[in-house]
Amino acid sequence: VVLSMVVLGMACHDEVTHFLRAFVDWCSGLGDAAPVLLGLAVVAVQLLMLPTFPLMVGAGIIFPRMFGHVAGQVVGVSCVFAGVWLGSMVSFGIGRVFRG
Repeated sequence: VVLSMVVLGMACHDEVTHFLRAFVDWCSGLGDAAPVLLGLAVVAVQLLMLPTFPLMVGAGIIFPRMFGHVAGQVVGVSCVFAGVWLGSMVSFGIGRVFRG
């Protein structure tokens, strides 16, 4: 299962990257809900073992435009960090449940 996910991710890399960029553009129009949604998207992308880098870069681009330079960087780093942390905790929990 894991190997098939990795192979699928490698085969569909361009489509995944395009989808993530479109998602980041969509988030920029959501206003104050964008950091929460982007953080949850980071969780989902991490659980699916897909690259989170486009979302990290997108947060660095979107939030300074929305909230100002300093506050935007704080919001972007915070939502990505929270998403990565929550994703790792969920992954750990899933691993503990399904361990052999």
